[in-house]
Amino acid sequence: MPKDHFVGATEATCERADRIAPLAAGPDGPWRPSIRCYGVRRPDGRVTLADTGMGPVGSPASGWAPVPGLLSRVLADVGIETGDVDTVVLTSLHEDHHGWVVETVATPKFPVAGAP
Repeated sequence: MPKDHFVGATEATCERADRIAPLAAGPDGPWRPSIRCYGVRRPDGRVTLADTGMGPVGSPASGWAPVPGLLSRVLADVGIETGDVDTVVLTSLHEDHHGWVVETVATPKFPVAGAP
C-alpha cells in the first residue's frame, strides 16, 4: 500500500496492509480498493445482492475509485445474470456500496429488483 495515500500511515501499517490485501496496490503503486459484494442464490434460482460496489464510469465513486467496478464481470463468472437479481440490499449509502444500482442515469442495473 502506498504510504502517501493514507495520512499518518506508518511503514509497518503499510506492510501489514500489503500482507492482508496483496492486490490492493498495483505494481506501479496506485491504490486499487477491492470492495466486496455478496450474492445469495435462493433455491428458486433468484438472487439477493448485498451492495453493488463501485459502479460504472460516471458513478458517484468515479472521483476517487477505479471504475468501472468489477461486479458485472464477477457476476458473469459465477453464472449470475442481472435478471436473476430480484433483491438488492445496501449496507450503507457510501459511494463504493451503491455504484451499480444504476447502469446509467435512471437505468437500473438490476431491473427486476424492487419490481412489483
